[in-house]
Amino acid sequence: MQLLAVFALLYLWEGLLFGIPGAVLMTAAPSGFRARRCDGSALLPLRPGRIAVLAAPLPFRVGSAGVVSDVVLRRFGTRNPGEAVSRTLGFEELTGVAAKRSMLRVGGRMFARAASAEHADAGAARLAALGRTAAAERIDAIGGWERAVCDVATLRTRIEAARRAVRWLGTACDAYIAALFLVLPIAIATLDETTALLAALPVLATLHGVALGLAWRAHQTLRPEARGDRFETLLAAALFPPHLLRLPQRIFLASVGAPRPAVAAAALLTGDARIGFLRRAVAASEFAAQRGDANDAVAHALREGESAVLLAIAAQAGIEEADLRRPPARGDRHSAAYCPACLAEYRAGFDTCADCRVRLIAYRT
Repeated sequence: MQLLAVFALLYLWEGLLFGIPGAVLMTAAPSGFRARRCDGSALLPLRPGRIAVLAAPLPFRVGSAGVVSDVVLRRFGTRNPGEAVSRTLGFEELTGVAAKRSMLRVGGRMFARAASAEHADAGAARLAALGRTAAAERIDAIGGWERAVCDVATLRTRIEAARRAVRWLGTACDAYIAALFLVLPIAIATLDETTALLAALPVLATLHGVALGLAWRAHQTLRPEARGDRFETLLAAALFPPHLLRLPQRIFLASVGAPRPAVAAAALLTGDARIGFLRRAVAASEFAAQRGDANDAVAHALREGESAVLLAIAAQAGIEEADLRRPPARGDRHSAAYCPACLAEYRAGFDTCADCRVRLIAYRT
């Protein structure tokens, strides 16, 4: 039983995800996907066959002087743990950015940390392209990024294809988990420990081999070009069962990547949850544009276009702008304004929401 407890802890450890500011974990549930923020870290669902999508913005921001990392480096930074480390790269340095696992590096030094290796690869590719872009074309180039990651239908198709590819692997790993943490403890409690383990070993070995074969098939289907990663992943899974049991979720995440949170919300959430998520995103972007530095031409242009991009994402999901801007029914006759993000009401004398940190909108009299 002690070994099972250690195995459970290792399984939980294998399910940890590193989050970045603005990251959201969307987990599949019987009633649909649910979203929760994971700025620090998050845990994948306990059942290996249950699917989750990690959505995250790119871990940097662009300004007129260059690109600034926008993550908190707690463990590997050069300062005390828990203190933010911010670094700026000039546009001429961007061609030297390289991705190493989930980190972006320049000249061997960490520049930023992404949510995953695939997320870091996407960020490094875009920074290298930006470094080769002429100054007069930078704003248009960055706008092209935004339009390129806003196809809701494409994300839905990619997610469905990934779910089909890992479906049987998830089923096998669910059976593996049930055998380990349900059937085996009952057998140990009913029989003596030695007899239970001898009876369980052939079953567990069979499940282990079946899961490995299905993992190879799913990885080859979804990532046929990643041969080196496939060999390393399956070797680690063969030697370390907790890693194998997390493979359905890990292969799915690697295939889907880290989509923009608003695009993932439009593709996966439904009803009021989807409208609420997009409404908060639009309100936050418009407030950021209002308080941004107008002297920074690049940053100001990006903030001005952010809400238009979000409205376009909502339109792809069949949500009109009026749905995102509709004021709540006034619950208190003394209320003078409301928060456009959370719809909380405020009396006269307040101009910013205490929770969302966005500017309030006055009720029409």
